[in-house]
Amino acid sequence: MNYRIPLLSLALVAVLGGGRLLADDVEPNNTATPNAVMDRIAAAYQQDDLAAMLDEFSDDAAITWYSAETSHRNEDFIEIHKRLYSGEASSVENVDHEMNVDDGFIVVDDNTAIVEGTIADHFTLEDRSEFTLESHWTATLGQQDADWQVVSFQATANIFNNPMLNQAKGSLATSMLAAGLGGILLGFVCGRLSAKHRR
Repeated sequence: MNYRIPLLSLALVAVLGGGRLLADDVEPNNTATPNAVMDRIAAAYQQDDLAAMLDEFSDDAAITWYSAETSHRNEDFIEIHKRLYSGEASSVENVDHEMNVDDGFIVVDDNTAIVEGTIADHFTLEDRSEFTLESHWTATLGQQDADWQVVSFQATANIFNNPMLNQAKGSLATSMLAAGLGGILLGFVCGRLSAKHRR
């Protein structure tokens, strides 16, 4: 399916006529709501079931990744996911996902809704170090023939409190300390040798 939503129109509707529809306002046990779609994606994400996730996306959905890449096709989605989490160039040994969907959704118009939530990805790297990357996500869904599908998805982490950056700083500090101690030891050895030579 092809959903193209003019960004200006979407923004105007969100400002002028949109609003958050809470869970109490929708039909109970309705599996066709935007939140139900995201709940299914969350369950599939936690199981690394890419096929089940892609079933909930439109054919040309725009998905923006942590790596600042955007995929528009299923094969691109699979390739980026593999490269980031399990490819030869990846330093990730294992990752456990936890994805949560906020209650309710924002109604943009009769065929457009926005759902929000959070993700916590717990990484174990090849050097056995671990960290958890927490992010907030937003998904825009379009409706056609009573079916909701994701047309845009983006997850964003806090760059000012980023465990990967903190880990890199820690590694740099350790390297600098090791280099400093190595320099002191080398200076001591050279000094001793120089003293012996003068004798």
